[in-house]
Amino acid sequence: MIRKKQVCAYETKIKAIEMKLAQVPTKEVKDVCEIKNETPIYQWMKWFKDGELHRLEQPIGKQYSYRK
Repeated sequence: MIRKKQVCAYETKIKAIEMKLAQVPTKEVKDVCEIKNETPIYQWMKWFKDGELHRLEQPIGKQYSYRK
């Protein structure tokens, strides 16, 4: 079975971040935003807190090519 990475839209990422900032539990955020795993939510929060919002707009695999 080939598994493909789930691609989330920028709006979905922002919605998840807003929910986490409103102290909504991660499991509920995952269910409401239809995200399969909790790990991306933690990563998006880290990028948000670090001020790296440009990473939220880039597709999978392109996060680390910024300004190279």
